[in-house]
Amino acid sequence: MSILKGLSPKGRETRIGYFLKPIGMIVITAITLLTVTLTPLSMIKSSYISSAFIIFIPKSLLIAKIFLFYYFIILTIRRFHDLGQSGWMSITIFIPVVNIFILTYLLLFEGELKDNEYGPSPYKQENQATSNTISK
Repeated sequence: MSILKGLSPKGRETRIGYFLKPIGMIVITAITLLTVTLTPLSMIKSSYISSAFIIFIPKSLLIAKIFLFYYFIILTIRRFHDLGQSGWMSITIFIPVVNIFILTYLLLFEGELKDNEYGPSPYKQENQATSNTISK
């Protein structure tokens, strides 16, 4: 799957992907931000340049937060698609208390095994990959 396809709300997302992909993105973002913030500050001696980095760090954190928020919304839309629901249902994760039940539903309930109006079944692709591995 290409990176741009992963950032599109079209298609479907499995339970395990919905759980693991945000964790992976948070880890990658944290490592990147730590590298960006700690390495230059330790190497810079000039106060002018270090003050520029002090301004840069909060902005890079804001950009990272916006990207992670967008990515989580896209995954939620795709997960609702896997369950046969409209992507507009993702708005419900912004309702306090209701969001706990919605996230539980998204993580625990299995998606439709057959193709639906939102795309082909990701489970069928997993089963084909497993059967190809076993037959070799």
